[in-house]
Amino acid sequence: MEGAGTQRDPGLTPGRPPWVSGGVAGIGAASFFSDAGHEIATAVLPSFVTGTLRGSAGVLGIIEGLSDGLLGVAKLLAGPAANDPRGRVRIAGGGYLLTGVFTAAIGLAATVWQAGVLRAAAWVCRGARGPARDALLASLAPEDAYGRSFGVERAGDNLGAVAGPLLASLLVATVGVRHAFCSRSSPGCWPRRPSASPAPVPRGSWPVPASAPGWDSAASGRPGCSGSFCRSPCSSSATSPPPC
Repeated sequence: MEGAGTQRDPGLTPGRPPWVSGGVAGIGAASFFSDAGHEIATAVLPSFVTGTLRGSAGVLGIIEGLSDGLLGVAKLLAGPAANDPRGRVRIAGGGYLLTGVFTAAIGLAATVWQAGVLRAAAWVCRGARGPARDALLASLAPEDAYGRSFGVERAGDNLGAVAGPLLASLLVATVGVRHAFCSRSSPGCWPRRPSASPAPVPRGSWPVPASAPGWDSAASGRPGCSGSFCRSPCSSSATSPPPC
């Protein structure tokens, strides 16, 4: 039994689904399919480089090392661009798309250097999309469910990392190494635009800008008013402001 001074965990809002919202679920699904796809490529790449293309283990290490290094640089350079609400949608969506295209194209490579260039290009796109995806997720997540929203995205990513190698083993056994890369382009999706799925305002609340003339939510003295939200005792609608 909750005491008088006990507050309910805001992450357990009644009526909210485990995936929080459609936009959050879309990003989680995008992470699952994308990670499953490039984990297929990661599992198959060593055999492809050393077996099909007759490269050495040292060359494979150079390809992977340079690709991981470029991924980190791309995250650093793409971070500031993720602050733009419109730009982050384009960067994230384009990053998911191009990561899949470049990774699938590795299966068409005829030489080791071609496979290395395509792998590096895919990892640059993967790194560039990261900050934009996280900023987009933060803009879609309700203020009282940030942790759950990022948990949904991380769960999708980790499940994809499990499914990818399992799919890779099945594909190599059935269609071969080259075609396993090409199949990487099929698992992919991207959540709808954030304008179509904004973060919901807590029920019974209405956001009041701090610069609203003649309004001081912290000092108004109205019941339930605190911070930047005015919780009206006579209105539970999140689509109209309370009668102030």
